[in-house]
Amino acid sequence: MISAELNHNPYLLSTAVKFNGQDPKINSQIEKYEKLPLKDWVHLVPEIFYNEMNGYDFNLYFIGTKPDYEEVKRSFTARGISEEDVRISHKKEIEDADTKSKEVDALVSWLENTTNRKFNFEDFWQKTSEIFEGSYPYVMIRGSVPSDTGSLMSFERVENAIELKNTDLTSTPIVFYIDEETKPEFRRDLDIILKRKDVRKEQLFFMISPMMDWAQVTRVICDLGVEKPQVINNYKDDSVMMFIRNYPITEFIRSAIQIFRDEIEKISDVLVIENKESEITNAEIHKEIDALESALNSLKEADEHFVQRDNFEVPYSFMEITQILIEQISKWKNRKTKITGDSEIEAAAHDYIYLVQNGIDRFLSSVATTYKETAEKIDREFSEVYVTPGIDKEYSPTNIILPELQTITIPEINAKLLELTTYEEARNDFFGLFKKPNDTSEPVMVATCYLEQWRGTVQDIIRPVLDQHIDQCSQNLSKYYELVAESYHQHLSQLIDEKTKDKEIVSAQLSDEERKLQEDNDWLSQFREQLQTIERD
Repeated sequence: MISAELNHNPYLLSTAVKFNGQDPKINSQIEKYEKLPLKDWVHLVPEIFYNEMNGYDFNLYFIGTKPDYEEVKRSFTARGISEEDVRISHKKEIEDADTKSKEVDALVSWLENTTNRKFNFEDFWQKTSEIFEGSYPYVMIRGSVPSDTGSLMSFERVENAIELKNTDLTSTPIVFYIDEETKPEFRRDLDIILKRKDVRKEQLFFMISPMMDWAQVTRVICDLGVEKPQVINNYKDDSVMMFIRNYPITEFIRSAIQIFRDEIEKISDVLVIENKESEITNAEIHKEIDALESALNSLKEADEHFVQRDNFEVPYSFMEITQILIEQISKWKNRKTKITGDSEIEAAAHDYIYLVQNGIDRFLSSVATTYKETAEKIDREFSEVYVTPGIDKEYSPTNIILPELQTITIPEINAKLLELTTYEEARNDFFGLFKKPNDTSEPVMVATCYLEQWRGTVQDIIRPVLDQHIDQCSQNLSKYYELVAESYHQHLSQLIDEKTKDKEIVSAQLSDEERKLQEDNDWLSQFREQLQTIERD
């Protein structure tokens, strides 16, 4: 099955794309947007991928935040592209802006409370406190400032857009309050705002007085150049808060990451020089420490894979296997409209049920094969990651068993089909055209079954049973995936603890000053690891 992958990290402003496992060609359309927020060009994603994949009918795996994932799905829906045409799945979820913001706060707190002689928190805070403590600006053009503003946003009210002439409005939510008295001023203000280069339409919101005709005002806003007006009921409307998360908070996280990177680079430059001097004095001890540090880094990298693993993806072949059976059921005798006669109906029902049962047997066999192969793939891929450090190649989870699949029970079909039998008047000649006008004999009634009803009935009976079986397979595999990954993670954690203790024992052989230097290195490693937590996909 052909596939594409879209990986977007809004906090690093990085985008990576694969088309059938290959990087985009030189001069690909995607090159224009790789360093831009996905939200700025998500509406172009269907067209770009259509051109690169030579049409639709492919799997699209997305790595990124949940809001961005939903935006990608909506971009295809807006173009009338169904889930059957492009099957989009969230391969790996990147934490949302609120979670990342808390991680940034946690790292600042760690820097404040975990002292190190190479880092002066007071100097750091004096230079950066405005960024880390500042609230997000929120501009209101007319209207009333809410009484409960909270600490997240800093509200600024102005009478008109001219007052904002020298204000940087980049990624600032702007709310227009519109009532009957200020409608002419609103037209002028909106025109001024739309002409600014530091404003995008996504940051404009409109609060309409309840005394006005909302539909009419919305049409006016559209006519003035805002195709999809965001009309809100209050200043903390969900759409406003979503904008704040997606833009100013995300940009704050991006700035914080760069600040942390600069600090790490500055301290690292100093330690590189001091470490070289120390290595000359204690070459053998540092050789052991370097070997242990290398082993620790390899173990941590492998462990990171099991901690931040991809979301388990249900094999698409399950859907294909199900669809094969459904098509067999729906196409049975599809060139024939009905069956007449009691014996003929009973024989046809028997044949149909026989076909359905054989189809179910093949379905179960194919599902069982895919079920087993998927579990084996999980084992194989996790094992490959685990043995990469080359420290312990013998370990393998042994106490995790993939559950056996339960047999499925099909409800009674034969009786349901026969219940659909109706009785119609028999016609012994061509459409009854030659029936004698004075013929008063009783009409002959013939048992009749319409095959479209049969096919629909069997699908209604079978489909829920098939879906339930597939759901159980998916749940079992997902749980197996999580348990195996957790088992590897627990074992790697033990190995990391052991290597850390070995490193501490070797480090104890150093002099006091060199031990302090080693503590500096360890502190910087912890700093770097916490930053990587914020940065990681």
